[in-house]
Amino acid sequence: MRLYEQMVATCPKSGLCASAKTQLETLKGDKAVQASIRQRDADRECRSWLAMADNFIGAERPDKAKEYLQKIVDKYGDTDWGRQARERLAKIKL
Repeated sequence: MRLYEQMVATCPKSGLCASAKTQLETLKGDKAVQASIRQRDADRECRSWLAMADNFIGAERPDKAKEYLQKIVDKYGDTDWGRQARERLAKIKL
């Protein structure tokens, strides 16, 4: 999708632009593609945020850990990442 987005943005007068726009719209409308993108984004962001939270927990900074865990719950609360974040939040004593 990003390649099509770049092509449409950078080469609007290209003969292939119309085809790229069509393909981009098809991908945007495909629920399976969108779910896959959301999962990839969740994995990337949450892995990082959870690692930061764990580091803050280990450094006895639960206040900072809570910020990262809450980000996960707010943005990806309906995923396994959200479940993990809620479990850690329940264990943190502020």
